Order: sequence, then structure tokens, then C-alpha cells
Amino acid sequence: MTPGDLSGQKAEKRSEQAQRENLLHNLRHDVWVRLGSSSVHGVGVFALRDIPEGTDPFLSAGRSSCQEGEDEAVAIPEGTLASLHPAVRSHVTSFFNKHICSLQHSHCHDLIGDLGGTEMSVYSVIADGPNKMDVSFYINHSRRSANLAPFLPAGCTWFRFKTTRMVREGEELFFDYHELGQDVSSLKD
Repeated sequence: MTPGDLSGQKAEKRSEQAQRENLLHNLRHDVWVRLGSSSVHGVGVFALRDIPEGTDPFLSAGRSSCQEGEDEAVAIPEGTLASLHPAVRSHVTSFFNKHICSLQHSHCHDLIGDLGGTEMSVYSVIADGPNKMDVSFYINHSRRSANLAPFLPAGCTWFRFKTTRMVREGEELFFDYHELGQDVSSLKD
């Protein structure tokens, strides 16, 4: 074994220790929610412990609320979804926000320019695809019981959530889908 091998092993061990410390910090300070059976709609997100007002309960270990290139949204024209396998198309339309894209939306400029229109119906999908979804995608809709609100951190292209009040342990988390321009006509409140 050479001195270079030893220094490489020491660096790897320090890296593992830093990763472990980072994960333990996350487990102690940033893990707030779990998935559970919802009386409102199938699966929901529930507080593991009391969550203070103004908290983003969905931070991952080692991540700020927005990092360069992290969780970017890509506008996919609704008509393009017809080219997907039906089950994949259903998955995308079930989980991602459908909205009208216009020249006012920076992530739509290339689409609208290419198609020569002024607006179109699109789905905003995570750039890395649906397998990157976190538990926040299971937040159910409620106008009356909303205890989360979406916000867009500086420098981010993908929204995050913050609690709008103290959320008690065991309580389900909700947000009002109207805040993202979603069609909620088929959802019960």
C-alpha cells in the first residue's frame, strides 16, 4: 500500500463521515412528514411531529430548498402526451400541474415561438422525470383545510411549500390546488 492509497482511504472515510453527519442532521431537524392512508383521497402526507409555521417540510438531506439545476420544471405541451404509453401519460397527468403557458412564462418561450402561437395548455414536469418525485407530490387538495402554501425560492424554477400555521403531529397536510392554476373541478374539498 502506498502513501497515496492511504490518503485516498482517509479522504473517502472523511467523505462518508460528512455524508453520515449530514444525514443525521437531516433526520434530526428536517424530517417532518410521512405518507399515509388519507380519508380524503387514497394516499396523503401526514406530520410525523408538530411542524412550526413557515417550515418547508420536504427538504432532502444535503439540499437547500433550491440548488443549481435541481428540480427544474419543463413545459410539455398537452398534445405531445399522446405519444406516450397510456399508463405513463396517465401518470404524468395525475401528478403534474396542467396550466396555460403564455409568453409571460419564461419556461414557455421556446414552445410558443416554435409553434407560432400565443398560448397553449402544458404540463410542468420535473426535468429528471416522474421517478424523481418526492412525498410532496402526494399532498391532497383542500381549500378549507389548506395548511401549506406554494412559494418559489429565489433562483428556483420549481416551487416549494411552507406551512401556513402550526401543523400538529398526525395531521394531514393540504394545499389549495387553485393556487397553482390547476383544474380542481373533479376534486372534492
